[in-house]
Amino acid sequence: MPDLVQGIGAVLVSHTGVPLSRATTFRFTLDPNQAQHRRLLSYAGTARMVFNHHLARVRANLDQRAAEKSYGIADADLTASLSWGKVSLINHVNAWKDGRAADAPVTSGDDGALVRGLSWRGEVSADVFECASVHAAAALANWSASRSGARAGNVVGFPRFKSRHKTTPAFRLRAKYTEGQLAPVRPAGQRALRFPKVGALRVREHTGQLAKMLGSGRFHVYAASFRFEHGRWLVSVTGVAAPLHHARRSPTGRHRNRSAWMLASPHSPQSPTSMVSCCTSVRG
Repeated sequence: MPDLVQGIGAVLVSHTGVPLSRATTFRFTLDPNQAQHRRLLSYAGTARMVFNHHLARVRANLDQRAAEKSYGIADADLTASLSWGKVSLINHVNAWKDGRAADAPVTSGDDGALVRGLSWRGEVSADVFECASVHAAAALANWSASRSGARAGNVVGFPRFKSRHKTTPAFRLRAKYTEGQLAPVRPAGQRALRFPKVGALRVREHTGQLAKMLGSGRFHVYAASFRFEHGRWLVSVTGVAAPLHHARRSPTGRHRNRSAWMLASPHSPQSPTSMVSCCTSVRG
């Protein structure tokens, strides 16, 4: 991560001393082969499975506590409630997939021995599990805030489970690195990007602008979000960039009272003066 500049609103600083304060996103269209396409789908399926796993745990816990209350059990003797914080969910899913949790799945190996946890967990980046847990925590937090009245708007229901056939395949990978080192999400050529665990993927757009900004320290990558839409994979590389040059910035207030200027300007096609002169010239 870049260094921090102390002050009002901490600003990230690159290894070249450039402050990075502008949220920026680069969007590319991926062109994976069949093996890479199947791997991306497996990552998206893992993210959906983890999200649904957290919702199922919380839903079962709430139903159990509600049933115990209906039996007249005192609040102090109810089943302990689960924590919905993102750290708690991340810690649980890591123990669940590694086989350390009490509810970890148990499967039989090729040799007949029992294997606790997900036997294929090493084939998927740990970021997929953790980012899906963060998304589940955010959905539960929004539902809880809406139910208690702390969130504006209509009351929303419990988060919906993601269906395999109706949910758009998507997942997220974080870019964790020290500023000045090689970014895990970076161009691997003029039309290719490299991602952690996934490797290099071809893209249809040119990556020169991203490579230039990374090399000059004017951009720091935070994450890459993948989404499969209309038969193609899209990736959004998000991060923070240096402010635009003053010559490329829009003047402050240049759009202020635009409607009034349009009516007052004699050369505007919307102004009454121009309308009258136009009609007069036509009649003459």
